Amino acid sequence: MKPPVALQLYTVRRPLVADLRATLQRVYNLVYRAVETYPFPPELPAEMVAAALVEFGLEVAALHTELPTHENVDRLAAMSALFRCRQMIWHGWPRGSLRRR
Repeated sequence: MKPPVALQLYTVRRPLVADLRATLQRVYNLVYRAVETYPFPPELPAEMVAAALVEFGLEVAALHTELPTHENVDRLAAMSALFRCRQMIWHGWPRGSLRRR
């Protein structure tokens, strides 16, 4: 089975914070059936987002997270379970880790 085409929720982060339900309804109306998460701001608790995604029938295709480490692996595993998604994508390099040559 092919993976679904998913919308990266970071691209609608401002409307998502302003009105979670209306934004997810619009995402659904645009014919998306899957999304990719991002590290949500405090105004959007993960539990609230997860419940709203279920309400609108939106599957989580991938979780964009920080690089898993011994310190955060339990939290990331809980996030994976909450969103019913096993696919995690590391969203970038740690700040200051690249040196200019």
